[in-house]
Formats: sequence, C-alpha cells, structure tokens
Amino acid sequence: MNTFIHEITLTPRTDCEGYNAQVNEGTIDILSLLYEFKIATGRQIARFLEQREESKYLYLKLRRMWRAGLVDSFRVYTGVSFGIPVYYVLTKTGLEALASAERYSVSEVEQYPKFEALISLSSFRHEAAIVELASLEAKNHSEQLALSFRGEFRSITRDVRSQRDVEIFTPDFTARYSFGSDHRMVYTEFERTPKAKAVMLATLKRYLHHLNFEERERTIVRFLFQTPVMEDRFWKMVLRDESKLHTRLHIMTSNASLIFAHQQFLEPIYLSMDLSKRVKLIPFL
Repeated sequence: MNTFIHEITLTPRTDCEGYNAQVNEGTIDILSLLYEFKIATGRQIARFLEQREESKYLYLKLRRMWRAGLVDSFRVYTGVSFGIPVYYVLTKTGLEALASAERYSVSEVEQYPKFEALISLSSFRHEAAIVELASLEAKNHSEQLALSFRGEFRSITRDVRSQRDVEIFTPDFTARYSFGSDHRMVYTEFERTPKAKAVMLATLKRYLHHLNFEERERTIVRFLFQTPVMEDRFWKMVLRDESKLHTRLHIMTSNASLIFAHQQFLEPIYLSMDLSKRVKLIPFL
C-alpha cells in the first residue's frame, strides 16, 4: 500500500430505503466477525467462514446486508483507482441485530465505538494488518486442527476483582488452536512500530502475573513484528533486562517478512527460548 492515503468515506446508499435482508445465522456470523475485527474485506470474511474467497454468494450476501443497512462499506484510496478492496464495518442496525441474537450483551453493544473513532487514518493501517494476519491464519483450519478467533474487543482480559474493572492485557487478537482434546490459546500482539522498552516489559509482566500456572502451560504469547530488526531488538531487551521471564512464560516471536502464505503460520518461523534456530508455533503440529 502506498504511503499516502486519502480520507476514508462511507459508500453512499441510493435506492435502498425499505430493503430488508434475511437475518439468519450466516448473517449473524458475518456481523460477529466485524464486531471482533472492526473492519474486514469480503475475502477476509470468506477465510474466517471457511468459504471460497471468490464465492459469488458471499459477495451477494454482503451486498444485501449493505442495502439493508446492517453494514457500511468504504474504500481507502491510495492514488490509484483500480484493485482497491471494499472494507465492511458494523452499523447501529447491525449492532442491534447482534444484541437481538444475544451474541453480545447490550452493554457490549452500547460501548462499541462509533465509526469516526473506530477507523481513523492513523489506525487504519494497524487494523487492516491485524485482520489480514488473522484471516490468513484461519485458512489453516482442517479436520485435524480447529481454529477459532477473537478480535481485540473480546480478547481484552479484565481484573474483575478490581472495583475499577481494570484492563489487564489487550492483545490484538486471540487464536485458539484445538487438536483432539488438547488446545492452546495464542494471544497475539502485532507490533507495526517500535515501542518503548518499559511498555514492552510491562505487557509481558501483565501476562505473567495474571495467568495462573495451569493457564500459562496452555498459553502462547506471540509477538508479530513488522521487521526483523524490531524482533531482534525485542529479544535483546528481554535477555538483557528480564532473562528469567521467558522461562516462565511461553513467548514466541516472528516478523512479517516470514509470513506470505497461510502455511507459514504452522512452519518453523518463530523464535523462542533457543534463539539459534526458528521453530514451529506448536511443535507437534
């Protein structure tokens, strides 16, 4: 994507007044995905729902949902007028449909950000990268391996014992890997730009302090960095300032240069305790 992005504007509706779309389980599934990941293209939605990315039915359904006002759509113009994907976002009507279907509580729906706050030019790149990464990883779902995902809003872990209901950690998304009766929770932090050392260490310590021993045994804290340099700096910081931390918490890292197809998520692209070689996210997969 080019470095210059024009403003984001919603696609205007014409001749759609009074149009009603069937709100069935499939509709609610799509609305739930948009709730979780804030934005998504038709191609990304197809990946999550295990459908063919070129499915004409899905795009027809999205069009009908848009006409009914359940979703809004927009394009991000980067200076060229072709090959620009359509992104979908929830509307107030779509949120009300989720509440009626009891997928989310009324309070969750009421707290959902408005479009202007949700998608600003400063945050678009980050959100677009997250939904692309998660939806690409979702393509690894198979009969042997079940994958499910939660976006940022449902990944937030709060300290319910605190009178202030404090947020403990806020991963960008969570992937649940299930194989037979076993499972792993993979909390994913996508780092597109460098962060201060204190911020990174505080993030790690929150995971360590608020996951009990049994939870830590089945949890992977995964950092996906934009560049190899950022990944290298992360491990130098951890080994220099918190050398024992990564022995108590399953920390895995990789970078965007190693992820160009969905199969890579299951291949040896990760660094962990032994920095001399890259390993699989889950060794026996």
